[in-house]
Amino acid sequence: LYPKNKTTSIKFDFTKMQSIKNDKNKALKDAVFNLYKGEAGKGKLIPWDIKSDEAGKISVVDLEVGNYYFVEKSSANGKLISKHYLNDANNKLTFSVGKDANITFNETSFFKDSKNVVNYEKPEFRKDITGFPEDIDKVVHNYDEDEAIPFDLKTYVPKDIKDYQQFKISDVPDKSVEIDKTSINVKVDGTVLEKDKDYELITEKLDGNKAFEVKLKISDALAEKISGKEIVVNYKAKITDKAEMNKVLENTAELNYNNGVTTDKIQDKEQIETYGKKFVKKDAGLWGTTLLGEGGLKDAHFRLEKENKGNWEIVEKFKDVVSKEDGSFEIKGLKEGKYRLVETKAPEGFRLPDGDDAITEFTLDAKLKDANNKVLNVKNSKDTPLPVTGLDAMGYTVVATVGLLGVAIVTKKKKEVNA
Repeated sequence: LYPKNKTTSIKFDFTKMQSIKNDKNKALKDAVFNLYKGEAGKGKLIPWDIKSDEAGKISVVDLEVGNYYFVEKSSANGKLISKHYLNDANNKLTFSVGKDANITFNETSFFKDSKNVVNYEKPEFRKDITGFPEDIDKVVHNYDEDEAIPFDLKTYVPKDIKDYQQFKISDVPDKSVEIDKTSINVKVDGTVLEKDKDYELITEKLDGNKAFEVKLKISDALAEKISGKEIVVNYKAKITDKAEMNKVLENTAELNYNNGVTTDKIQDKEQIETYGKKFVKKDAGLWGTTLLGEGGLKDAHFRLEKENKGNWEIVEKFKDVVSKEDGSFEIKGLKEGKYRLVETKAPEGFRLPDGDDAITEFTLDAKLKDANNKVLNVKNSKDTPLPVTGLDAMGYTVVATVGLLGVAIVTKKKKEVNA
């Protein structure tokens, strides 16, 4: 018997390749294909899986006369399947077996002229504070309130970017972090990309609390410029007065992409902090004791100074801090360092301490957050109508103490009588 439509000697093979970042393409092992017979997107499945070997080779034998195409079922080594390898009319892995046993290719086939059948790398993405890429997930940097903080959003662009349907980068800052939208720029290899030509910058009416979105306007010209390279989105941000002191502020960036087959997103975070300290101004009591004291005092005035290379510099934002009705006050929005409060005006009826007594030193340390959160008491003594020293002071203390005891005894006796 001789079947007219079958040629047992016909064999077809090709090599499956993978794109390697910053290197030449290499063979891809364990990519899985199916073979279909018929028109692309409408063919009949030949029911077995074909897996690429160590050399990336895919082989089929015993082919009948007719039209064929391969569909990639699964990739390997983390590479993405191309939109050209799907079971649809746009499939580019087509070939035909003629009655004369010859294999031919149409104009759109990747097999024509020995084109590579390549699976490309996934995009890469990360968020850094400029100058500190090595600190990823290790160090939380701290800043003063309103200090400009430079951020980089970095993404490696796959070599098949021309086939992508979407490639956009967005950023969601902490609610207490404000992005300077005028500072946003996009670069590749140090060259600034053109806004509105190479990408669209969206800063309003975005979902999910996004501050901005950079959406590439993919064209053949742009693809040639950025393929296989790193895009960097630079911008500046600052911590606002809404920030809670001594707590981590988390800022999340995101890359969304669609290569025609895989739609996915990659997120990365950077954490920043700002520190502060709480205080209570208190009545030190009679002659510096706690007797009749320890209540909160309002309207005490202070200035904050920071140590810088052995010198004390006034922190302009806190050059006049005033205690509240209950004596409490706080300073916040500061980076780590050594600080001191200098009392400049005492509450009414209280004495302004002299020299070192007017100074309260403290340290804000990124590693000692419990210490940062500890409330410090700052005490003031009452003014005395007459200078009191030595035995006179002792005498006043005895008189005051005896007087208080007398008041207590009289009160007790009255209570006993009333009982």
